[in-house]
Amino acid sequence: MVINSIQNDNRAQEVAEVDVALLTDELPPAAFADPGFVQFLKMTRQASSAQ
Repeated sequence: MVINSIQNDNRAQEVAEVDVALLTDELPPAAFADPGFVQFLKMTRQASSAQ
């Protein structure tokens, strides 16, 4: 149960970080239609946290 709770918290935090990135960046409308956009945000977030 503890592992499940931690995994759920991690997923919720990941979704929240993607939402924050979407809401704070100035993006062209076409970016939201791009299927790889969320993956790009995840990779960018991981690269910035590794530095």
